[in-house]
Amino acid sequence: MKEPLRRLASLFLTTFFMWCQLSAVPSIGQAGRQAEDQVTFFKSKEEKRILVYGTKDGKWENGWISRLLRADENTLSIGNFTEPKSSSLLERIEGKVIAYSKGHIPVLKKHSWDSSSNDIVTIAFPPAITIDLAVWIITTPPMRDGKRVNYEKRKQGILDYDCAHANDIWFKEGHGLNIKCHIEDRTGDSFRINQRSANEHFLSTPFDCEEHAASIKQIGFTEGRLNIYYVHLVHLQNEPKARAVWCDNIGDIVAIGLSASDEALAHELGHAFSLDHVNDWAPPDCKKAGSPSNTSCLFDDDNLMYMGGSTRHYLTEGQVFRVFYNENSALNLVYKLGVDRSFGEPQPGQSCWTIPKDESERIRCPAINLRLWPDGKLGASK
Repeated sequence: MKEPLRRLASLFLTTFFMWCQLSAVPSIGQAGRQAEDQVTFFKSKEEKRILVYGTKDGKWENGWISRLLRADENTLSIGNFTEPKSSSLLERIEGKVIAYSKGHIPVLKKHSWDSSSNDIVTIAFPPAITIDLAVWIITTPPMRDGKRVNYEKRKQGILDYDCAHANDIWFKEGHGLNIKCHIEDRTGDSFRINQRSANEHFLSTPFDCEEHAASIKQIGFTEGRLNIYYVHLVHLQNEPKARAVWCDNIGDIVAIGLSASDEALAHELGHAFSLDHVNDWAPPDCKKAGSPSNTSCLFDDDNLMYMGGSTRHYLTEGQVFRVFYNENSALNLVYKLGVDRSFGEPQPGQSCWTIPKDESERIRCPAINLRLWPDGKLGASK
Protein backbone atom coordinates (compact mmCIF):
# COMPACT_ATOMS: atom_id res chain seq x y z
CA MET A 1 0.00 0.00 0.00
CA LYS A 2 2.94 2.33 0.62
CA GLU A 3 4.03 2.44 -3.07
CA PRO A 4 0.63 3.59 -4.43
CA LEU A 5 0.49 6.28 -1.73
CA ARG A 6 3.92 7.53 -2.72
CA ARG A 7 2.85 7.74 -6.38
CA LEU A 8 -0.35 9.60 -5.45
CA ALA A 9 1.60 12.06 -3.31
CA SER A 10 4.13 12.60 -6.11
CA LEU A 11 1.36 13.24 -8.65
CA PHE A 12 -0.30 15.74 -6.27
CA LEU A 13 2.95 17.65 -5.72
CA THR A 14 3.70 17.77 -9.49
CA THR A 15 0.21 19.04 -10.27
CA PHE A 16 0.41 21.64 -7.50
CA PHE A 17 3.82 22.88 -8.75
CA MET A 18 2.54 23.25 -12.34
CA TRP A 19 -0.51 25.16 -11.08
CA CYS A 20 1.73 27.55 -9.14
CA GLN A 21 3.82 28.20 -12.28
CA LEU A 22 0.78 28.87 -14.47
CA SER A 23 -0.81 31.15 -11.89
CA ALA A 24 2.37 33.23 -11.86
CA VAL A 25 2.16 33.92 -15.62
CA PRO A 26 0.56 37.33 -16.28
CA SER A 27 -2.62 37.48 -18.29
CA ILE A 28 -2.79 39.02 -21.76
CA GLY A 29 -4.20 42.14 -20.17
CA GLN A 30 -1.21 42.33 -17.84
CA ALA A 31 1.60 41.64 -20.28
CA GLY A 32 0.11 42.43 -23.68
CA ARG A 33 -0.35 39.95 -26.51
CA GLN A 34 1.11 36.50 -26.02
CA ALA A 35 0.23 34.97 -29.39
CA GLU A 36 1.70 36.06 -32.72
CA ASP A 37 0.07 37.67 -35.73
CA GLN A 38 -0.65 35.28 -38.56
CA VAL A 39 -0.99 35.19 -42.32
CA THR A 40 -3.32 32.49 -43.60
CA PHE A 41 -3.73 31.34 -47.19
CA PHE A 42 -7.09 30.33 -48.61
CA LYS A 43 -6.93 27.02 -50.49
CA SER A 44 -3.34 27.53 -51.64
CA LYS A 45 -1.62 24.45 -53.03
CA GLU A 46 1.68 25.94 -54.18
CA GLU A 47 4.85 27.24 -52.57
CA LYS A 48 4.55 30.82 -51.35
CA ARG A 49 6.47 33.59 -49.60
CA ILE A 50 5.43 36.97 -48.25
CA LEU A 51 6.79 40.45 -47.54
CA VAL A 52 5.40 42.20 -44.45
CA TYR A 53 5.54 45.97 -43.90
CA GLY A 54 4.86 47.53 -40.51
CA THR A 55 6.20 48.25 -37.03
CA LYS A 56 7.64 45.19 -35.33
CA ASP A 57 9.52 45.14 -32.02
CA GLY A 58 9.59 48.93 -32.04
CA LYS A 59 11.10 49.44 -35.47
CA TRP A 60 9.79 49.67 -39.02
CA GLU A 61 10.11 46.51 -41.11
CA ASN A 62 10.45 47.50 -44.76
CA GLY A 63 9.47 44.18 -46.25
CA TRP A 64 10.14 41.42 -43.72
CA ILE A 65 10.72 38.27 -45.79
CA SER A 66 9.11 35.05 -44.65
CA ARG A 67 10.61 31.64 -45.02
CA LEU A 68 9.45 29.56 -47.97
CA LEU A 69 6.14 27.87 -47.24
CA ARG A 70 5.56 24.41 -48.65
CA ALA A 71 2.51 23.67 -50.77
CA ASP A 72 0.74 22.06 -47.80
CA GLU A 73 1.44 24.97 -45.39
CA ASN A 74 -1.31 27.55 -45.24
CA THR A 75 -0.67 29.31 -41.91
CA LEU A 76 2.39 31.38 -41.00
CA SER A 77 3.14 33.08 -37.67
CA ILE A 78 4.93 36.38 -38.30
CA GLY A 79 5.59 37.71 -34.81
CA ASN A 80 3.88 40.79 -33.37
CA PHE A 81 3.30 43.81 -35.56
CA THR A 82 1.87 46.93 -33.91
CA GLU A 83 0.32 50.24 -34.84
CA PRO A 84 2.72 53.16 -35.49
CA LYS A 85 4.24 54.70 -32.37
CA SER A 86 5.60 57.90 -33.90
CA SER A 87 4.87 60.44 -36.61
CA SER A 88 7.89 59.60 -38.77
CA LEU A 89 7.43 58.98 -42.47
CA LEU A 90 8.18 55.29 -42.04
CA GLU A 91 5.65 54.87 -39.25
CA ARG A 92 2.89 56.82 -41.00
CA ILE A 93 2.83 54.45 -43.97
CA GLU A 94 0.02 51.93 -43.72
CA GLY A 95 1.14 48.37 -43.17
CA LYS A 96 0.68 45.72 -45.81
CA VAL A 97 1.43 42.16 -46.85
CA ILE A 98 2.62 41.28 -50.36
CA ALA A 99 2.24 37.58 -51.14
CA TYR A 100 3.75 35.61 -54.00
CA SER A 101 3.05 32.12 -55.26
CA LYS A 102 4.16 30.35 -58.42
CA GLY A 103 1.42 30.37 -61.03
CA HIS A 104 -0.56 33.21 -59.42
CA ILE A 105 -0.72 36.98 -59.60
CA PRO A 106 0.99 38.53 -56.57
CA VAL A 107 -1.42 39.86 -53.94
CA LEU A 108 -1.10 43.25 -52.24
CA LYS A 109 -3.13 43.29 -49.00
CA LYS A 110 -3.13 46.53 -46.99
CA HIS A 111 -3.49 46.07 -43.26
CA SER A 112 -3.49 48.32 -40.18
CA TRP A 113 -1.68 46.41 -37.45
CA ASP A 114 -3.31 46.40 -34.00
CA SER A 115 -1.33 45.78 -30.80
CA SER A 116 -4.47 45.08 -28.76
CA SER A 117 -5.40 41.91 -30.62
CA ASN A 118 -3.90 39.11 -32.64
CA ASP A 119 -4.00 40.06 -36.30
CA ILE A 120 -4.93 37.47 -38.92
CA VAL A 121 -4.34 38.51 -42.54
CA THR A 122 -6.05 36.24 -45.05
CA ILE A 123 -4.59 35.87 -48.55
CA ALA A 124 -6.51 34.41 -51.48
CA PHE A 125 -4.46 34.13 -54.65
CA PRO A 126 -6.36 34.96 -57.84
CA PRO A 127 -6.06 32.54 -60.76
CA ALA A 128 -3.69 33.10 -63.65
CA ILE A 129 -4.82 35.51 -66.37
CA THR A 130 -4.38 35.36 -70.14
CA ILE A 131 -3.66 38.33 -72.39
CA ASP A 132 -4.04 38.18 -76.17
CA LEU A 133 -1.42 39.64 -78.51
CA ALA A 134 -2.36 40.80 -82.00
CA VAL A 135 0.56 39.64 -84.18
CA TRP A 136 1.05 40.91 -87.73
CA ILE A 137 3.63 39.30 -90.02
CA ILE A 138 4.67 42.01 -92.47
CA THR A 139 7.71 40.29 -93.94
CA THR A 140 9.45 36.91 -93.79
CA PRO A 141 13.18 36.06 -93.85
CA PRO A 142 14.92 35.58 -97.21
CA MET A 143 16.21 32.15 -98.21
CA ARG A 144 19.45 31.28 -100.03
CA ASP A 145 17.73 31.05 -103.40
CA GLY A 146 16.52 34.64 -103.13
CA LYS A 147 12.94 33.70 -102.32
CA ARG A 148 11.30 34.44 -99.03
CA VAL A 149 10.16 31.99 -96.38
CA ASN A 150 6.56 30.88 -96.71
CA TYR A 151 4.17 32.71 -94.40
CA GLU A 152 2.92 29.49 -92.81
CA LYS A 153 6.48 28.48 -91.87
CA ARG A 154 7.12 31.93 -90.45
CA LYS A 155 3.90 31.78 -88.47
CA GLN A 156 4.74 28.36 -87.06
CA GLY A 157 8.20 29.55 -86.12
CA ILE A 158 6.77 32.50 -84.17
CA LEU A 159 4.28 30.24 -82.40
CA ASP A 160 6.86 27.56 -81.61
CA TYR A 161 9.64 29.88 -80.47
CA ASP A 162 8.81 33.55 -79.82
CA CYS A 163 5.33 33.09 -78.37
CA ALA A 164 6.10 29.81 -76.63
CA HIS A 165 9.21 31.29 -75.03
CA ALA A 166 7.35 34.45 -73.96
CA ASN A 167 4.55 32.42 -72.41
CA ASP A 168 7.00 30.14 -70.64
CA ILE A 169 8.90 33.07 -69.10
CA TRP A 170 5.89 35.16 -68.17
CA PHE A 171 3.92 32.30 -66.65
CA LYS A 172 6.76 30.77 -64.65
CA GLU A 173 8.71 33.90 -63.78
CA GLY A 174 5.85 36.41 -64.07
CA HIS A 175 3.66 34.42 -61.69
CA GLY A 176 0.45 33.64 -63.48
CA LEU A 177 0.45 35.60 -66.74
CA ASN A 178 -0.34 33.59 -69.87
CA ILE A 179 0.55 34.95 -73.31
CA LYS A 180 -1.56 33.99 -76.33
CA CYS A 181 -0.65 35.06 -79.88
CA HIS A 182 -3.19 35.66 -82.64
CA ILE A 183 -1.21 35.81 -85.90
CA GLU A 184 -2.31 37.20 -89.26
CA ASP A 185 -0.57 37.38 -92.64
CA ARG A 186 0.36 40.82 -93.97
CA THR A 187 3.10 39.82 -96.40
CA GLY A 188 1.11 40.45 -99.59
CA ASP A 189 1.60 43.49 -101.84
CA SER A 190 -1.85 44.83 -100.98
CA PHE A 191 -0.75 45.45 -97.39
CA ARG A 192 2.50 47.28 -98.10
CA ILE A 193 2.55 51.00 -97.46
CA ASN A 194 4.53 53.50 -99.50
CA GLN A 195 6.58 55.73 -97.21
CA ARG A 196 8.42 58.24 -99.41
CA SER A 197 8.06 57.05 -103.00
CA ALA A 198 6.32 54.44 -105.06
CA ASN A 199 9.43 52.24 -104.98
CA GLU A 200 10.11 52.39 -101.23
CA HIS A 201 7.90 49.88 -99.48
CA PHE A 202 7.34 49.70 -95.77
CA LEU A 203 8.71 46.17 -95.49
CA SER A 204 12.19 47.25 -96.62
CA THR A 205 12.32 50.44 -94.54
CA PRO A 206 13.73 50.19 -90.97
CA PHE A 207 10.86 50.62 -88.58
CA ASP A 208 11.00 53.82 -86.53
CA CYS A 209 8.46 54.52 -83.80
CA GLU A 210 8.34 58.26 -84.49
CA GLU A 211 7.96 57.93 -88.25
CA HIS A 212 6.03 54.71 -88.75
CA ALA A 213 3.87 53.95 -85.72
CA ALA A 214 0.80 55.69 -87.14
CA SER A 215 1.13 54.24 -90.65
CA ILE A 216 1.81 50.69 -89.53
CA LYS A 217 -1.62 50.59 -87.90
CA GLN A 218 -3.11 50.80 -91.40
CA ILE A 219 -1.69 47.34 -92.09
CA GLY A 220 -3.52 45.88 -89.13
CA PHE A 221 -4.36 46.90 -85.58
CA THR A 222 -6.54 45.62 -82.75
CA GLU A 223 -7.72 47.95 -80.01
CA GLY A 224 -7.28 46.84 -76.43
CA ARG A 225 -4.28 44.61 -77.17
CA LEU A 226 -0.57 44.91 -77.63
CA ASN A 227 0.07 44.78 -81.38
CA ILE A 228 3.26 42.99 -82.45
CA TYR A 229 4.63 43.69 -85.94
CA TYR A 230 7.28 41.43 -87.47
CA VAL A 231 9.16 43.76 -89.79
CA HIS A 232 12.37 43.69 -91.84
CA LEU A 233 14.57 46.03 -89.79
CA VAL A 234 14.23 48.11 -86.64
CA HIS A 235 15.72 51.56 -86.18
CA LEU A 236 16.31 52.81 -82.67
CA GLN A 237 18.32 55.86 -81.71
CA ASN A 238 21.50 55.12 -79.76
CA GLU A 239 21.08 51.41 -80.51
CA PRO A 240 22.45 50.73 -84.01
CA LYS A 241 22.08 46.97 -83.57
CA ALA A 242 18.49 47.10 -82.32
CA ARG A 243 16.54 43.94 -83.01
CA ALA A 244 13.17 44.95 -81.57
CA VAL A 245 11.46 47.93 -79.99
CA TRP A 246 8.45 48.86 -77.88
CA CYS A 247 7.07 52.27 -78.81
CA ASP A 248 6.83 53.87 -75.40
CA ASN A 249 5.24 57.04 -76.78
CA ILE A 250 2.26 55.00 -77.96
CA GLY A 251 2.22 52.04 -75.60
CA ASP A 252 0.49 49.34 -77.62
CA ILE A 253 2.98 48.76 -80.49
CA VAL A 254 6.00 46.45 -80.60
CA ALA A 255 8.14 45.89 -83.71
CA ILE A 256 10.44 42.89 -84.08
CA GLY A 257 13.09 42.62 -86.79
CA LEU A 258 14.29 39.54 -88.64
CA SER A 259 17.50 39.36 -86.58
CA ALA A 260 15.71 39.23 -83.23
CA SER A 261 16.39 36.35 -80.84
CA ASP A 262 13.71 34.00 -79.55
CA GLU A 263 13.30 35.89 -76.26
CA ALA A 264 13.01 39.33 -77.94
CA LEU A 265 9.21 39.25 -77.77
CA ALA A 266 9.26 38.41 -74.04
CA HIS A 267 11.80 41.22 -73.47
CA GLU A 268 9.73 43.85 -75.30
CA LEU A 269 6.65 42.78 -73.38
CA GLY A 270 8.66 43.56 -70.25
CA HIS A 271 9.10 47.15 -71.49
CA ALA A 272 5.38 47.38 -72.22
CA PHE A 273 4.76 46.17 -68.67
CA SER A 274 6.80 49.13 -67.30
CA LEU A 275 10.21 47.45 -66.85
CA ASP A 276 13.48 49.16 -67.79
CA HIS A 277 16.81 47.78 -68.94
CA VAL A 278 19.01 46.49 -66.13
CA ASN A 279 22.40 46.75 -67.85
CA ASP A 280 23.60 49.51 -65.53
CA TRP A 281 23.16 47.11 -62.60
CA ALA A 282 24.68 44.05 -64.30
CA PRO A 283 28.27 43.18 -65.25
CA PRO A 284 30.39 44.68 -66.69
CA ASP A 285 28.80 48.06 -65.87
CA CYS A 286 28.29 47.56 -62.14
CA LYS A 287 30.54 47.30 -59.12
CA LYS A 288 32.43 44.03 -58.83
CA ALA A 289 35.91 42.94 -57.92
CA GLY A 290 38.37 45.34 -59.51
CA SER A 291 35.67 47.55 -61.01
CA PRO A 292 35.77 51.35 -60.56
CA SER A 293 32.00 51.62 -60.85
CA ASN A 294 29.98 52.91 -57.88
CA THR A 295 26.86 50.98 -58.92
CA SER A 296 26.06 47.72 -57.15
CA CYS A 297 25.46 44.56 -59.16
CA LEU A 298 21.79 43.74 -58.74
CA PHE A 299 21.29 41.60 -61.86
CA ASP A 300 23.14 39.41 -64.32
CA ASP A 301 22.83 38.99 -68.08
CA ASP A 302 20.27 36.20 -67.66
CA ASN A 303 17.65 38.68 -66.51
CA LEU A 304 14.91 39.15 -69.09
CA MET A 305 15.42 42.93 -69.12
CA TYR A 306 19.14 42.79 -69.93
CA MET A 307 19.62 44.59 -73.24
CA GLY A 308 21.32 42.57 -75.97
CA GLY A 309 21.38 39.22 -74.20
CA SER A 310 20.63 35.83 -75.69
CA THR A 311 20.12 33.74 -72.52
CA ARG A 312 17.51 35.95 -70.86
CA HIS A 313 14.95 33.93 -68.97
CA TYR A 314 14.17 35.16 -65.45
CA LEU A 315 12.44 38.02 -63.62
CA THR A 316 12.83 39.00 -59.99
CA GLU A 317 9.82 39.28 -57.70
CA GLY A 318 10.57 43.01 -57.49
CA GLN A 319 10.11 43.25 -61.25
CA VAL A 320 6.99 41.11 -61.14
CA PHE A 321 5.35 43.42 -58.60
CA ARG A 322 5.89 46.40 -60.93
CA VAL A 323 4.41 44.51 -63.89
CA PHE A 324 1.09 44.07 -62.13
CA TYR A 325 0.87 47.18 -59.95
CA ASN A 326 2.50 50.03 -61.88
CA GLU A 327 -0.05 52.42 -63.32
CA ASN A 328 1.88 52.66 -66.59
CA SER A 329 2.05 48.91 -67.16
CA ALA A 330 0.24 47.81 -70.33
CA LEU A 331 -1.69 45.34 -68.20
CA ASN A 332 -3.43 48.35 -66.68
CA LEU A 333 -3.17 50.94 -69.48
CA VAL A 334 -3.93 48.74 -72.50
CA TYR A 335 -5.71 45.69 -71.11
CA LYS A 336 -7.54 47.61 -68.35
CA LEU A 337 -7.05 44.83 -65.85
CA GLY A 338 -6.69 47.18 -62.90
CA VAL A 339 -4.66 46.31 -59.83
CA ASP A 340 -5.47 44.39 -56.66
CA ARG A 341 -7.95 42.28 -58.62
CA SER A 342 -8.20 39.68 -55.87
CA PHE A 343 -10.24 41.71 -53.38
CA GLY A 344 -13.29 43.62 -54.59
CA GLU A 345 -12.92 46.74 -56.68
CA PRO A 346 -9.55 47.48 -58.31
CA GLN A 347 -7.52 49.95 -56.30
CA PRO A 348 -5.40 52.81 -57.63
CA GLY A 349 -2.05 51.76 -59.01
CA GLN A 350 1.28 53.23 -58.15
CA SER A 351 4.61 54.00 -59.75
CA CYS A 352 7.60 51.95 -58.72
CA TRP A 353 10.76 53.10 -60.45
CA THR A 354 13.54 50.71 -61.31
CA ILE A 355 15.68 52.28 -58.60
CA PRO A 356 13.50 54.10 -56.00
CA LYS A 357 14.05 57.86 -55.99
CA ASP A 358 13.20 58.58 -52.37
CA GLU A 359 12.37 57.00 -49.03
CA SER A 360 8.61 56.89 -49.65
CA GLU A 361 9.16 54.78 -52.78
CA ARG A 362 11.41 52.38 -50.90
CA ILE A 363 8.53 51.86 -48.47
CA ARG A 364 5.86 51.60 -51.13
CA CYS A 365 7.68 49.30 -53.55
CA PRO A 366 9.67 46.09 -53.11
CA ALA A 367 13.30 46.39 -54.21
CA ILE A 368 13.64 45.84 -57.96
CA ASN A 369 16.19 43.06 -57.39
CA LEU A 370 14.10 41.22 -54.76
CA ARG A 371 14.35 37.46 -55.29
CA LEU A 372 12.17 35.13 -53.25
CA TRP A 373 13.07 32.09 -55.35
CA PRO A 374 16.53 31.36 -56.81
CA ASP A 375 16.95 33.30 -60.05
CA GLY A 376 19.78 33.63 -62.51
CA LYS A 377 23.35 33.53 -61.22
CA LEU A 378 22.67 35.56 -58.06
CA GLY A 379 20.24 33.24 -56.26
CA ALA A 380 17.46 34.33 -53.90
CA SER A 381 17.22 37.07 -51.28
CA LYS A 382 18.02 36.00 -47.74
